[in-house]
Amino acid sequence: MKSHSFPSTRRFSAPIHADSPLLAFEQLALMVMQVDLGMHRSQILEYIRTVLPIVIQLKRGERGHRYISEIYFRRIGTI
Repeated sequence: MKSHSFPSTRRFSAPIHADSPLLAFEQLALMVMQVDLGMHRSQILEYIRTVLPIVIQLKRGERGHRYISEIYFRRIGTI
């Protein structure tokens, strides 16, 4: 099994296009899998859920205004 090293955790925001916060984790896992780090999907998802404590889902409403439709927030000490 390959040894993996990840960069230190930093605060950032980046758009990921998905229909829900939980599907955003799946979308991000698929993007990582395309890089072929030799990790299994379950390992990638576990890591993503560890380093991303919050995901905010934005939707576009009438007249084109964006609004927060859902928030995923991981409780401290859980994955």
